[in-house]
Amino acid sequence: MFSVPVILPCCALAVFVIGYVILSRFLPVWAAVLIAAIKALIPLIYFGAVFDNGGWLLSDDVRYYDVGATLVDLGYRPWELVLEPEGRDQLVSIAASRHTLYYLWNMTAQWIIGTYYFAPVFCNIALTFFTGAIVFGTLRLAGMSRTFCQGMLVFHMLHWDYLSWTSLINVKETVVEALLVISLYCVIRFVHRKSWVALLGVAGSFLLLFLIRLYVPFLIIIAVGLWVLLQWDDPRKYPLIPVVAGLLFVLYLKIGSYDQQLHLHMLIVGAFRYVLTPQPWSVNPGCSFLKIPSLFQWAFLVPAVVGTVQIWRANQTCRLLVLVMLIFIAFYSVFPENQGPRHRVQMVAMFAMVEFQFISSWLLGRVSADEEVGDFAAESSMVAL
Repeated sequence: MFSVPVILPCCALAVFVIGYVILSRFLPVWAAVLIAAIKALIPLIYFGAVFDNGGWLLSDDVRYYDVGATLVDLGYRPWELVLEPEGRDQLVSIAASRHTLYYLWNMTAQWIIGTYYFAPVFCNIALTFFTGAIVFGTLRLAGMSRTFCQGMLVFHMLHWDYLSWTSLINVKETVVEALLVISLYCVIRFVHRKSWVALLGVAGSFLLLFLIRLYVPFLIIIAVGLWVLLQWDDPRKYPLIPVVAGLLFVLYLKIGSYDQQLHLHMLIVGAFRYVLTPQPWSVNPGCSFLKIPSLFQWAFLVPAVVGTVQIWRANQTCRLLVLVMLIFIAFYSVFPENQGPRHRVQMVAMFAMVEFQFISSWLLGRVSADEEVGDFAAESSMVAL
């Protein structure tokens, strides 16, 4: 089922080239080469020497792979599953879900590379470079210094959740994160530059998010609403209060069928579980690849909290990213079934930002943000809004 073909090193080479091309736009050549090589070599070694002799498989990941392989075996091509009614119906039928985007992503990866488990994994790794570039652009747009953004990009690309989950497991959270940061970049670009094209980007990313994780757009809109309420010094902002309240109510209705999983009384405890699962000393043997990442996650708890406060104080625009992170934490804290580390992968960029902020301020002895530039840009854009 999971044989290793000659195309495996070709996939690693392709990921290396994609990573180098993207990262070299923002980092020195040596750094781009090193990061791209690390991210390409880990899956190459794993799928070449470990996977068939005791690799890690969960449940959803195999399901995504199986659906993609089935669609390829039936002779479909990716665009037929999007443009043709019969293809769309077949995709929904075989996937047994209307949240079909990641099944389509798996099918496309296997159609290009071959029906191998590692096909979507390598595509996900390539996508992380694109995500990192969008996060870099978002932070620069927010007024953060280029030096900070470069360091953040390195830290983001080599984050322990990235090197573990995206290098080894076929998870859809990588695609969710990409769409999430695209939508946030477009929101910030609209606020700062009044780019109406950016609103089209928001709409497009939301449409795709509805096809992969329905509730994420609601959480983003709630975060944006709270951000505007906190930042915009204008009486016109108050009509947003019922809008945010209405979205919260709609979100509750959407998740109403999960009442048995909803535990509002666990908000505080659940938040810690979401951030700190798994415990380093009790990692499930089936997820032993998380032993080292869990140590880093625990070690960076306090630095992440400190970094969050620093970012909040230093840059008004970046408060939106902080709010998104906090709202996601609050949301998952009341759903014990979804407090596993896999659901944290979609938030790697936000966690990396606050964690690296602490590292930067600790190393340099200051908050590494262009405060005057960031605050002026945020304040003037909010007033103009």
